[in-house]
Amino acid sequence: MNSTLYRDEMKGNFRFWSVHSNSAKENLSFYMYVKNASKTAVKLYMKGAGYGASLTSKPEPGAAAATNQYLKSQDSKGRYLATIPSGGGYAYRYASGVKDGYSMNYIADFRAVDASTGSDAAVTVSDIVTDSEAANVAAYASSAQIAPTNYLYKGSADDYRGVLRHSGRTAKVNVNLTVAEPRKFINIADAEPAAYPEEQEPLISSWDEHGTKYNKPTEVVFKGKKRGAFWVTDYTIQFLITKPASHPSVLTAYGARYGTSNSGYIHYKISPDAPLTQYAYDAGKVRLIDTSGSFTIKTMVQPFLSVPLAFYFAAEQ
Repeated sequence: MNSTLYRDEMKGNFRFWSVHSNSAKENLSFYMYVKNASKTAVKLYMKGAGYGASLTSKPEPGAAAATNQYLKSQDSKGRYLATIPSGGGYAYRYASGVKDGYSMNYIADFRAVDASTGSDAAVTVSDIVTDSEAANVAAYASSAQIAPTNYLYKGSADDYRGVLRHSGRTAKVNVNLTVAEPRKFINIADAEPAAYPEEQEPLISSWDEHGTKYNKPTEVVFKGKKRGAFWVTDYTIQFLITKPASHPSVLTAYGARYGTSNSGYIHYKISPDAPLTQYAYDAGKVRLIDTSGSFTIKTMVQPFLSVPLAFYFAAEQ
């Protein structure tokens, strides 16, 4: 049980995201271990984090809690965590006491900088699981091979391990509503056919289910999802909606995708200074988010969940 689940090199600003469903019949703890292989000391900062846990049979509340905490904790400068000497390491415990039958969800942004110059520094980051509170985390982080996954466990492909080039996307979306077509919508989802083709971003490094790193990124499609690719987690979208003069108002709603039976959560801010809004929706339910027709929204999709979402636009008479 004491092993490294994933390991890769990061530099400067990086996002660490980990999800694990515990079926080990015992409580588990999780660590992020940061190894400094450079010749100079490295300072590590945390720029925001979120954590949640809930029953594996109902993972939505845990994923929603992690997302909500993360979006509320953004700090561009970052909170100082540690100075890691050359050749040294730093263990950060981000989850403990995760019970059997529970899933945990953790997402956080960090920055590693050269302690002397303040420039971006390279570090090796390991994700470690242990059933002992007195674990020798450094020893697990130096193991030659990472742990195998439960690939195809109970018919589910879960070995999404690797590095994405981007942690989020910024987009401009122009919506033209007409008399002939006064209503439109767009989808957000982490699997086709609900998602648009190629909406998942390929991993720039990837590992197989046995814990061996591929020589080059490899893509395998399983039940509409791509191993070797993953969902980019957050979006900042600028919407500009035009409408016919005969329709005095335009409404924008956000929530469940039409035609699905899923329930879930949306998290969003309409402006940088606005409070974060979280909305728990049932199947077919949406929330009115704007009536101006021109706005910018920051939102986040929990990649642990295959929950299709949608924005709806309507010109009203």
